[in-house]
Amino acid sequence: MRQGWDVATEEFLDAYFKQAAGSERHPVDMKTADLLLQLFVIQKAVYEVGYELASRPAWVGIPLRGLLELAGD
Repeated sequence: MRQGWDVATEEFLDAYFKQAAGSERHPVDMKTADLLLQLFVIQKAVYEVGYELASRPAWVGIPLRGLLELAGD
């Protein structure tokens, strides 16, 4: 199992990577694919922090905790 992922996420990613294999836009090297995935997840978490700060400041702790979890991985 990939570090930090739950079972449902792991199953989804396995199916995704199997389907994407061979695509000209998908990295051949799985380490590169995993690093890109981590980058996109971090990017989404940072976006969520900004969104909550602008829309619902009281909720910003939720994406901040997720971002801190990602930083710990």
